[in-house]
Amino acid sequence: MHSAAREFVREMLEMTAGPLVWLLYLLVMYGAAAVHCARPAADAADRTPLLIAGGALGAVAIGLLAWSVLRARRELASESTSDARRFVDRVAFALGVFGIGAIVWTALPVLLSPACGVVTDAAQRSW
Repeated sequence: MHSAAREFVREMLEMTAGPLVWLLYLLVMYGAAAVHCARPAADAADRTPLLIAGGALGAVAIGLLAWSVLRARRELASESTSDARRFVDRVAFALGVFGIGAIVWTALPVLLSPACGVVTDAAQRSW
C-alpha cells in the first residue's frame, strides 16, 4: 500500500473512531443481552453479569475515546498543523465526544430497566 493510501486510511480511522467504538460497544452489549435473555427465566432475572460486562466494556470504550479526544484536542492547540490536519482533528474530537455520549446513552437501559424487559414474580413481590 502506498504511503498516501496508508495515510488516508489512518486519518479515516482516526476521524471515525468515535462512532466505530460506539458501534462495537452497541453490538457486543446487545448481543450479550440477547444471549443472557435467551437463558431460562430463572437465570435471566439476574442481570449482574450484564452490569459487570457492560461496565467493564463501557469503561474501556470510554477510555479509548477519551484518549482519542484528548489527543485531537492537543493537536488542535498546536499552531504548527496544516488546515487539513486541523480538519481531521476537529472531526475526530467532535465524533469522539459523540461516541462517549452514545456509549453512556446506550448503557442506560442496562442500568435502569429490568433484566430482559420482564418483571418476574420475585421482582414484583419486592416492589
